[in-house]
Amino acid sequence: PFYAFSSALVIDGLAIITTLIVSAVAFFTILLCREHKAISRGQYSEFIFLLLNSVVGMLILAYANDLIITFIGIEILSLCLYLLIALSNEEKLSKEAAFKYFVLGSFASAIFLYGIAFIYGIADTTYIHKLSAMAPELIGSNKLFLAGVVLAVVGFCFKVAIVPFHAWTPDVYEGSPTPITAMMATAVKTV
Repeated sequence: PFYAFSSALVIDGLAIITTLIVSAVAFFTILLCREHKAISRGQYSEFIFLLLNSVVGMLILAYANDLIITFIGIEILSLCLYLLIALSNEEKLSKEAAFKYFVLGSFASAIFLYGIAFIYGIADTTYIHKLSAMAPELIGSNKLFLAGVVLAVVGFCFKVAIVPFHAWTPDVYEGSPTPITAMMATAVKTV
């Protein structure tokens, strides 16, 4: 593997495969968006800008070797998706879906960040490879570390819609333009 930025990012085989999948999904999403009726012709360039920024967030998340970088990648990805959903020509449904996604996403981010704070407070590091070496010992001996791990996992599960934290998913997918729903159901879940 190749490490960058003081080992905060790692480029390995899994990251490269994820990059290829995310890039292919983004390419097909752009093709689908070109003629989709829910995407305004007057805002197409803004739409593509936000779509590509969400891809940057996905790639940061795929390369992350640090919990803070993971959080930054998730937030770049999420903020762009909130706006992509809200840009739809469908007035009521898309605005409701974007608002619901924003509120629940903010709640999940707060839980995830609170878990990271607990983990950092006990382990004195946010690097994932160091935490994986320390975790078996710390989970058994320190309940605060265990609480941090649980909070981080719960926040992450909210963000990626893993059962039982997936109640927001049908409403958001229904209110999103179809190409964005396709991207959220494939590329976002791949990362």
